[in-house]
Amino acid sequence: MGEELYQPESEETDRLVALSDGVIAIAIAITLLVLEITIPEVPSGNATAALPRLILEQWPDFLAYVLSFLVIGLYWSLHRRTFIYISQHDRGLVWLNLVFLLIAFIPYGTSLFSRYPSRFGMIFYAVCWP
Repeated sequence: MGEELYQPESEETDRLVALSDGVIAIAIAITLLVLEITIPEVPSGNATAALPRLILEQWPDFLAYVLSFLVIGLYWSLHRRTFIYISQHDRGLVWLNLVFLLIAFIPYGTSLFSRYPSRFGMIFYAVCWP
């Protein structure tokens, strides 16, 4: 009679990809990473002469941000590439995708690692990756 207006849930992979894109790219993971980097407080009476030094002292924050940004970007790219080949899904894939979206926890691990770049901080950071 005409085109179907209803699409079975198992064929709505674009919604699954859109949710993942939102969590990975904009809404949570990458945005929260940069929000963890704070503007240094310049001591009063020191004007802005100390600002370059204070910013340089934040190098662990910047390094952790760049590393996490690149790895999250790689995960996003691979996730998108995988879903090119998926035209239908079941609840198992939905739940597996939700486990993958634990990637949203990475900003916490990044923050901990940049503040405490010890062995524990590095191990904790590595375990945060889904």
